[in-house]
Amino acid sequence: MPVNRSAVRISRASPRRMRPGGRRGVPGGIRESAATRRGPDADSRAFFEGLFERSPAPQLLIDPDSGRFVRVNSAANDFYGFEANQLVGMPASAVCVEDRAMVERMIHQSIRGDLRWAEMHHRMADGSTRQVEVLGTPIVMNQHTLLHVQVHDISEKKRLERANIQTLEQQVHAQNRAIKTLENLLGVVGHELRTPLCAIRATCELLLGRDPDEAVSWDEHLRTMHGQVVVVANMLHQMLDAARLHNGRMNWNWKVFSLEELVIETMEGIRVLPRAAGVTLDAFVAPEGLQMTGDRNGIQRLMTNLLSNAVRHTDQGSIDLMVTGEDRNGEPWIRIAVHDTGRGIPEEMRDRLGRPFMIQGDDDRGGAMLGGTGLGLSICRAIAAAHAGTIYVSSRCGSGTTFTVEMPAMRCLPSDETVDLPILWEEC
Repeated sequence: MPVNRSAVRISRASPRRMRPGGRRGVPGGIRESAATRRGPDADSRAFFEGLFERSPAPQLLIDPDSGRFVRVNSAANDFYGFEANQLVGMPASAVCVEDRAMVERMIHQSIRGDLRWAEMHHRMADGSTRQVEVLGTPIVMNQHTLLHVQVHDISEKKRLERANIQTLEQQVHAQNRAIKTLENLLGVVGHELRTPLCAIRATCELLLGRDPDEAVSWDEHLRTMHGQVVVVANMLHQMLDAARLHNGRMNWNWKVFSLEELVIETMEGIRVLPRAAGVTLDAFVAPEGLQMTGDRNGIQRLMTNLLSNAVRHTDQGSIDLMVTGEDRNGEPWIRIAVHDTGRGIPEEMRDRLGRPFMIQGDDDRGGAMLGGTGLGLSICRAIAAAHAGTIYVSSRCGSGTTFTVEMPAMRCLPSDETVDLPILWEEC
């Protein structure tokens, strides 16, 4: 219990008064009766008792010998939730969550002046607890030393402190995560840019170093450079889109558009990407004239990202884009599916799928299977969320992967749902 080092003495011996003409030191010279005379002791005690009772803070008097309350004010009864005088006679340890031996030790430390204040947990009449600060001062009343304790409820103060600490910890965690993301960004971007730039450089050196008299077809080399430039441009577009989505600055342009026309445009852009020899690209749209309401550029970006991932990870076989319409409880829905016969996604990479810059380079086994920045799928998640859609994926290592996006066909406005849309796994 907290105490003030200088004890407040309430009762003091009064100096003797002499009757005029009386002899010094003779008790009989005092005319006033001790029972009726009001001296400094009585005034000090009355003053203390008035402050004790009228104080808005809980006030307690504890007998250090018994460890029990001998007096409490009305504010204490209200604070602890007890009836009047119900606390009197109760051990101080009864309202303390701390064990009895510790409470008794704190009482005696306060009486000696070794403990001025403490933070504790006090138990209320209804069983609940509050965190309190107690200030203790030894006082003397009727030649007996008691411990005067003043209680301050600091539960709300501590709650705010904990909330502030939690907020600071979250901010530090967010900053550390941002630093880690930046480090991953630099590594991944360097890795991703190196391949196309090396290809462009090699092609340029080949053309510059050729024999002027040698007949060379420029078309093949130009197509190679163009394809690599498209790869770099797509990655930069993805980074820009990801930044806009993260900062909430993506402007959705909602309108009705033809999915058949959009698929044709998307496939033309995908065909220029470098891909393994013998890999075929096919698209299917049904029914004819299929339309939807949404952001046309966003849906095209979604298709492009899914197809680009398929091209990256397919060494042989085929890549198919299927866009179909279906009726669900009287409402039209759109289903966009991209299937490939590529390497598949290892199980240990599932939790990292679609998280920006969480895919490692080729020195990592899972990264070698996936590669890329993770931005493409992250952007797909945001686009699907804006269209109130859902993304599913099914994959088996060595047997290919299928990404499926389902969304309402005629949604009037973008969804307010979070862009952190989960990618749901389906069993093959």
